[in-house]
Amino acid sequence: MKKKINTYWLYSHHNNLDSIFSALERADLPIDFEVKLFMLISSTNLFEELKKWIPKSFSVNFIEENDNLATIKLTKSFSHTKNYDISGYINLVRIGTTNVFVAISYESFNFVKKVVLTYFAHFYSNVSRLYISSNQIRKILDNLKEITEGEIATDRVVSYSRIDDKIILLTKYQDKILKENYMDIENTRKRTKESDLRWTYEDYTKSFQRAAENDQWIDKITFAVIKENHELFYGFLSRDGIFKCNKNLRLFFNTILTNVSKIGSDKIKVFKDKSRVENAGKIKPLIIEYSYSVFKDVEYNKRLIKVLSEFPKSSYSVYHGNPYVHLSLVDYCDGSSYDIWVLTDDKIIIVPQLKASFSSISRLCEHIFRKFREGEIKELEVK
Repeated sequence: MKKKINTYWLYSHHNNLDSIFSALERADLPIDFEVKLFMLISSTNLFEELKKWIPKSFSVNFIEENDNLATIKLTKSFSHTKNYDISGYINLVRIGTTNVFVAISYESFNFVKKVVLTYFAHFYSNVSRLYISSNQIRKILDNLKEITEGEIATDRVVSYSRIDDKIILLTKYQDKILKENYMDIENTRKRTKESDLRWTYEDYTKSFQRAAENDQWIDKITFAVIKENHELFYGFLSRDGIFKCNKNLRLFFNTILTNVSKIGSDKIKVFKDKSRVENAGKIKPLIIEYSYSVFKDVEYNKRLIKVLSEFPKSSYSVYHGNPYVHLSLVDYCDGSSYDIWVLTDDKIIIVPQLKASFSSISRLCEHIFRKFREGEIKELEVK
């Protein structure tokens, strides 16, 4: 029989992260227990942002709160063949004095996906997931290995290849099989990426080496940290800002999420206040810089244009594609717009227009990283 635990003391009466860590260390936890963590960055104080309005179909109750931590009960109502609710709790914690936040939950992953993620998505344009790149995941694990002096063995790796569209022609029989298994037939016919799911028990460096050799980016990685034949914790990292661990949350936080929080703080500085409205008409361009001449081959101009044409919920216009790139793009989620240029072999220039929200810039850069190439995001100095 599955062991039940009283999560009340895990959520309640906490003033800071240390209090949460201590509660978990004292608790008698079942063997299948997992802490779920969801990282967010915001252009404003997230606690204040959440109190401005309540999204439709949600019920939100702030149980306890102070300047840096709030215990929140979230409920989402669903209407399908029958009405039902999914409800649970999170601890929403502000990291230091930054606008980097982490939602901590001990509920099911179903609650996290269907309630927590969809709730925070309603606060686009000022709130964004804290995306991390494959290179940053690798550096985080390098740092973890150095600090713990242990072995990091990957258990499950999900990676994707950057490939051109592939059309898969399906027979009526294959269509029937897909429908019976609730698969998205249209997305199966047209793919813009090829996935690679591996269950393995190998050193994490080999997983990253294989991904690099196959021109893949790692999306999710599940791993164990072993020292002296003892498991320090079992962890999960996702570039979407979702993390999990089974124990030793204090160690997980100090070795992993401290690094992630620094990445978030750096992103806030780059993404915040970039629209022309916020800067009295002055432009504040961003660049995605590469360590090699990716655009030396003009074919990559075409690939970038194709990638930008696939940016969800947007429209685009191409003015030039060869020998340089110039296009405009509008994000329909909130009306943010950009001019995008490639004028040198190693840079993409993103020029925010009248409106360019914090979250839209974050989403656009992540889309380019996933579908085209990962690079380094910087502000471009305009003289």
